Amino acid sequence: IVAFAAEFDPQPMHLDEAAASATPLGGLGASGWHICCLLMRIIADGFVLEGSSMGSPGIEELRWHKPLRPGTNIRVRATVLESRPSKSRPDMGLTKFRYEVLDEAGSCLTTMVSTSMWGRREPEAAR
Repeated sequence: IVAFAAEFDPQPMHLDEAAASATPLGGLGASGWHICCLLMRIIADGFVLEGSSMGSPGIEELRWHKPLRPGTNIRVRATVLESRPSKSRPDMGLTKFRYEVLDEAGSCLTTMVSTSMWGRREPEAAR
């Protein structure tokens, strides 16, 4: 947490326990951007790298609900909200996901909604 913050988000609540105690986090917590990087790594290892990912046009919603504390183990739950073929590229489909970063107790720390672009298996069959 501290190493990431020192390089990318050097705010007191991410760098020093004593300083962090005086912030709204009430103690050391990971940068939200650090959590996003962990989320990306988990989904990349989980399914993106094994799939036909063609990237993403962006993030629609991102919320940090609770701080990620040092030593906390996390997992990600991905829910498909919508899936459709691209109107302009029949070889590509778009899937909207809601991702939840959860701690060991199942509390939701972060949510993100984004759309991913994927290669389609048989684009001709969808015409």
